[in-house]
Amino acid sequence: MGFRTLVVGFGGTDASWRALAYAVGLARSHGGVCRLVVVSAVRTAERFGLWSELVPLARAANEQEMADRRAALDAVLGDANLGWELRAVVGEPYPIIARIARERHADGIVIGRPAPARWRHPARQPVATRLLRRASCPVIIVP
Repeated sequence: MGFRTLVVGFGGTDASWRALAYAVGLARSHGGVCRLVVVSAVRTAERFGLWSELVPLARAANEQEMADRRAALDAVLGDANLGWELRAVVGEPYPIIARIARERHADGIVIGRPAPARWRHPARQPVATRLLRRASCPVIIVP
């Protein structure tokens, strides 16, 4: 049994680029029949308690960040000869990745390893850890 659909969490970090490279390798090893769904989530500006005057600027920055990610992915995956799509969504990464994986009946989720918790709040689990514990399909965490 091979992968038909892989969801890849992509945030533009080094870990997410490694996860994307791993997912591309998995897709290629399955004869090109595997489709990649790259999920890129940006947190909302309102979540950070910004002054109302700054919210439009933060939204514009989010849109620019998404456009930059789309261009980078297109440059890398455009020549990969694979079926792929980008789902760029504003919101918290964990619920978005989990929801899209359920909607697409994903065979797996590929995500980068979380950064070391030097200053992370103890109650705030990394996205990869939350997916590993609660996702509806297997999760591959790429170091």
